[in-house]
Amino acid sequence: MTRPRLSPALFFLLPALILVIVFYIVPLFLSIYISFTPLENWNLHRYLNEVTTSNYERLLYMVRFDPDVGKVVQTTLIFVAATLAVNVLGGLALALSTFLMEERISLPYRVLW
Repeated sequence: MTRPRLSPALFFLLPALILVIVFYIVPLFLSIYISFTPLENWNLHRYLNEVTTSNYERLLYMVRFDPDVGKVVQTTLIFVAATLAVNVLGGLALALSTFLMEERISLPYRVLW
């Protein structure tokens, strides 16, 4: 038995891979990099060479000593956890309901979804 060649598959996957890298991976790493730069007065070009953790140190100091900031962080974390739970459990419920339905009911349901 011969192994299938990967070159045709990679040829068809390459455009999607390029789009994922350009629109997801690069902005993710740029936002992480920029989050470590001090941006007083929003002069981005001048500060991109200075990468520090001062932004995060200031945030942690504010969370520790300012009760309003701590409440905001707590509310954000609760919102993120609730949103993730609803999305994951809702998707799982839809997938299981499609799997467990009878064939004559599930066919139109699968076509619509």
